Amino acid sequence: MTTPGRATPDDAELVPIAVDADGLDTAALTRVLDQESPAAAIVFCRTRQETNDLTEALRIRGYAAEALHGDMNQGERDRTMRRFRDGQADL
Repeated sequence: MTTPGRATPDDAELVPIAVDADGLDTAALTRVLDQESPAAAIVFCRTRQETNDLTEALRIRGYAAEALHGDMNQGERDRTMRRFRDGQADL
């Protein structure tokens, strides 16, 4: 049973973005996000530092981005996921 207004795995769409060895091309990602206008998105990075760097770059560009990685304690991870589920974070 699904909750009205909540996304399910069946609603998900994957949009792969190729990156070079130096990391993510933030401009390419923001073009895709602007064009596709997803209600929410999850972006995977290789490292915690890339995750933090991308989160900051997206925030500077006006996105409600949140980082989620293993250096965060469980309470921080839970709060981040709650904000994402509640629509307070886009990415």
